[in-house]
Amino acid sequence: MNEVLVPRSVAEDDDDVVIALETARVEEERGDRSEAARWLQRAASAARKQGRPERAGEVSRLAARLTGSPGASSTPPPPDVFEPLPGEAQVLLDADEDFSDKTIVDALPRAQPSTSSPSIQISKPTPVAPLGPRAGATHPAVRVAVRKILGGKLEARPLEAEEAPLLGEEEALLVAVRPGAKLF
Repeated sequence: MNEVLVPRSVAEDDDDVVIALETARVEEERGDRSEAARWLQRAASAARKQGRPERAGEVSRLAARLTGSPGASSTPPPPDVFEPLPGEAQVLLDADEDFSDKTIVDALPRAQPSTSSPSIQISKPTPVAPLGPRAGATHPAVRVAVRKILGGKLEARPLEAEEAPLLGEEEALLVAVRPGAKLF
């Protein structure tokens, strides 16, 4: 069995160190020692930024051992764990379609009427609200300042001719629904 060189994270490690160590471990298990060493160097760099030079040195030494640097003990890379299954090429060759041609759609498919759901028929037109007693009737309006108060209610106060709404208020028009109504 091959020696595992990527160290486990410790409680003092920063998140960046932990993530880099976990990624290095995965790469080492896959057999990609150079990628694992690269992630170990990232972990060492993150440890230096964290202010832990002793941890950075430990991780850097292990990265050097992974790459087989001079003066470091190197172990042969593990054999490839992932091998193609026998007959896998046959499965790919049995496909009827090679999928190399691009499909061109000339027209959208037409929707087929469904026989299972009942059709909905509108027998009367939608009613329209009447315009009111007189088309030329005027509705009184007042310029107001509106703000939201407790309970989600709105409070409106009339504004003078040149008065602007205060901070937190919005300018609006209060229009009577009934023509000729007295608002204030």
